[in-house]
This record gives sequence, structure tokens and C-alpha cells, in this order.
Amino acid sequence: MHNPVVIEDLNGQKKAEFCIIWMHGLGANGHDFESIIPELKTGLAIKYIFPNAPQIPVTINNNMVMPAWFDIRNSSSISEDMDWRGIQQSENYINKLIQQVEQEGFASKNTLLIGFSQGGVIAYRVALQSKKPLAGIIALSSYLPLKGTENIQQPTNIPILIAHGIQDQVVPFILADDAKQKLTKLNYQPQPKNYPTEHQFCHQEIVDMAEFIKKSFKQEI
Repeated sequence: MHNPVVIEDLNGQKKAEFCIIWMHGLGANGHDFESIIPELKTGLAIKYIFPNAPQIPVTINNNMVMPAWFDIRNSSSISEDMDWRGIQQSENYINKLIQQVEQEGFASKNTLLIGFSQGGVIAYRVALQSKKPLAGIIALSSYLPLKGTENIQQPTNIPILIAHGIQDQVVPFILADDAKQKLTKLNYQPQPKNYPTEHQFCHQEIVDMAEFIKKSFKQEI
């Protein structure tokens, strides 16, 4: 994997107090969301880490090699025929990043995970299986595959934002509701936010993300 893209948005402070690890979607890279940082306007001193997924053949794209956190073999199901090995490898990579930022001085409670589409799958699964309490999870236009053997350890009071476009045809909106139901059954309290968009961002989504980030880091809005 290529080195992550790292950006510090210090907002006048000398060093970052918080860390956000943000995973891109299929076929994108670590530069995909860096332009959104100035729009978030959190006012906080945040270190953003945008990891790069490995280059692998993707079955549903005629085995074309592209950045992907795991292979997608079947677009009609999120739980059957999943590339669990690829998912585990990506989970291991993100967990190492979390360990690295902890060594840099960022407590787990000051680290938040964000993921778009495929990246959201990794954000969900890494956070839910983390032994240490994280600041929050933001799943953007994503879904939550579970195979039933996960060791869910994250405290159930972790803030979770599920942001999804109701016109999304790449990751249908019904999968956002599926994730909400799964999380609710696990005793989490996800916050769903819906937008009149397809598989993309909108201004209100960025506003909602900024508010969620500030709340998750226990800051006044």
C-alpha cells in the first residue's frame, strides 16, 4: 500500500489534539476527500489521515486492478460470497494505523473513523471490534456486512453517524437501513441522516458531519 495522505488542520493551535482516519471508496485514493477539510470548519486541531487501499483485481469490474479495500464478487448481496480475507487484511492495516497514532499521543477516545462506501465497511468493522473506545464512526454511503463470528467489543455508547443518499444506486439506500438495524440489535444507537442525492456528497452532509465530529470529540457546537 502507498503511504497515507496526512493533513493537519490546526485552526491556530500548535499541535493536533484529535485524529481522524478516513477511508476512501472503491477505485479512489487517499487524496479523494482532502478538499472537504476546509469545508468542515470544525474549529478543532485535527490530524487527518487518508489511507490508500491496495491495488487488487475487482471481480465485478472485469478483474480490473484498482484501489480496493477488498474484492467485490457479487453486487447483489452484502453478506454472501464476501472477500473476508481481503476485509481482514484491510482491517489489520487500519488497526496498525490506529496503533501508530496512539504512539504519537492520540488516545483512542480522540480518534474517529470515517469511511465512504467500501471504506465505510472497514470503518464499521474496525471500530466495532476495537477493544479501546473510539470517538466515533461515520459511515458515508456504506453498508455493514457481518458473518456472525466477529468479536464485537466497542462500547455501545460510541457515536455512529449513518449518512446516505436516498437515490444511491451504487450502494442502495436500503443497505443504510440494514446497517442501522444490525447496529440496533447490537445495542448501539446509530444516528441516520438521509439526503436527496446519489452516491456522492452534498453540502448538508458536510455540515452534519462537522457537527457530529465536534460532538464526538465532546466539544461545544
